[in-house]
Amino acid sequence: STSLNPYFTIKGFKIENPDGFQTDNFLSMEMARIRVELPPLLKKKVHITEIQVQGLQVTLEETGDGKVNWAINAGEEPEKDPSISPASAEKSAKQPLEFAGDTLVVRKLDLQDINVDFYRPDEKEPASFQLKNCLGAMLPGEPLHLDIDGNALDFDYTVDGTIGSLEELITADTSWMEIKAEIAGTMLNFSGNVDLTTAARSLTLQASVQGESLASLSDLIKIDLPPLESYKIDTNLHLKAGEIELKKLLVRTGVSSLEGTAKIQKENDKIIADLKFRSPLIQIDDFVFENWSWTEEEETTVDAGETEITEEEPALEEGDKAEAENGPEKNRKLIDPELLARYEGSIAIEADKVLSGEDTLGSGQLQASLDRGRIKIEPLKVQLPGGKIEMMASIKPGDAESAADLRVEIKNFDIGIMVRRSKPDSDMGGLVNLDLDVQSTANTIPGLLSNGNGYLDFSGNLDNFGAGIIDLWAVNLVAAIVSGAEKEKSELNCAVGRWSMTDGHLQSDAFFMDTSKIRICAEGAVNLKDQRVDIKVKPRAKRAEFFSLATPLEVHGSFADINIGIGGGGVIGTAIKFIASPLTVPIRRTFSDKIPADGSDVCSMELGPDGRDEIIVPKCK
Repeated sequence: STSLNPYFTIKGFKIENPDGFQTDNFLSMEMARIRVELPPLLKKKVHITEIQVQGLQVTLEETGDGKVNWAINAGEEPEKDPSISPASAEKSAKQPLEFAGDTLVVRKLDLQDINVDFYRPDEKEPASFQLKNCLGAMLPGEPLHLDIDGNALDFDYTVDGTIGSLEELITADTSWMEIKAEIAGTMLNFSGNVDLTTAARSLTLQASVQGESLASLSDLIKIDLPPLESYKIDTNLHLKAGEIELKKLLVRTGVSSLEGTAKIQKENDKIIADLKFRSPLIQIDDFVFENWSWTEEEETTVDAGETEITEEEPALEEGDKAEAENGPEKNRKLIDPELLARYEGSIAIEADKVLSGEDTLGSGQLQASLDRGRIKIEPLKVQLPGGKIEMMASIKPGDAESAADLRVEIKNFDIGIMVRRSKPDSDMGGLVNLDLDVQSTANTIPGLLSNGNGYLDFSGNLDNFGAGIIDLWAVNLVAAIVSGAEKEKSELNCAVGRWSMTDGHLQSDAFFMDTSKIRICAEGAVNLKDQRVDIKVKPRAKRAEFFSLATPLEVHGSFADINIGIGGGGVIGTAIKFIASPLTVPIRRTFSDKIPADGSDVCSMELGPDGRDEIIVPKCK
């Protein structure tokens, strides 16, 4: 169109791919049109009445041997134009363009149906990005405004962007921007000023991300994120070459909050992140998820035998069978080895207050790092009233097993906190202790235990745990039946277990339960590698009783199918002692040592690696 406001139109434009790529075209476009005003060009100003693009399709493709279709002759230096002499280049450099507020004007920007597909050799389907509509304008003295909507990786998105006017940039050497976006149930906001008078080439923005569940982003970024609810992230985002710094970083989820800083750098092919947080309050319930785990879900084992095909279940075609076996592509777990290999860094958290439901645990801190695919917790601490929880661990997930270790020490933890999580009105409680120290060669936590060497000790001094039904096992059965109830309520005093571990095989050094009237002694083994239990249990009344049963039991079987039965010779032995008790009990009461009803002789047993060969439990050995 020849006029003072001409337009130029291109239709049916295509760029074909070179040989060796699976798709025909690198680019195709239905129509592009631009209309410009000629008079402003005489004043070295560009005024565009309209920019319109429709039906643009860009296909990016990477082959298995590393070739790409968007870079031709990559790495070659461009040939110099001999017509441009050094003198003329220097002269043009000394005559910079003078900008004004109306040097560049776009009265209407209209982009429709813009599509980008990215094919990678290890993926069946391309990653697709679509810009359905983009409307905008940049008028003299007014900011650039863009309204965008589209679809990215099957997720609809909207973007509302505003950038300061050219006039502001020229007169004050500053500009500003505001971007609001929504995708996958997540709101993203960025705003900030750009000061061109400073020497540093950097950009600082106020950024925020929020949503109802962080897991809504999992399918978008192909990583299985934890379902943090009602989360929000606010920060001052400072961008410069090769580095991102997050100052005044505030993370909220539920009632928990974290305040701190983060620095993210890119070195070669790795991203290095260092995060430091302080928290006034952390609620454990905000980070406990029933249907989510950091690792892959346990695979269900099935019978390897042949499966009969019935009429209701016809045989699958070969293609359908492959699809059924492979299933949809799963998102990567956060501790996926390939994902961990891309990152290094550390995180430090100090919490003033840690809650579990309505219960206050105390203060806490966490130091963790990721180095060459190895995860280290060094340590995790929670200061309890009169006790502590402390854990240290080191493990490297992956195909190959490597050195791994786990150290856990719990002192005086109120078990009532765990009971009240499922039964809030319960008055059961007591202090429990755990001492675990295991070294192994493994690539998972279950593997660390099933191949571990070390020890596992635990004890619990319990309150308001009734033991009446247990005591019937070994006390005067006739008296209990005749009275119909115990005159004195029996309590469960404690439970103690001290186990040595060799190659995932736990052998009991001491294992017993103590009530007001009996002591239940057990010995045996637990094989964590084969997931099997073999334990013998025998109750002993603290005071010799007439007509007491005290039948020994044995526990055998796999973790999934445990069988409990009477021990060898148990029935006959029980019958003989039951009948002979009127004769033997008076003698035993005369010569037996007295065992305290509160279990004070054994319930305070020390845990740990020392003295394991010298353990003595009265009535048990």
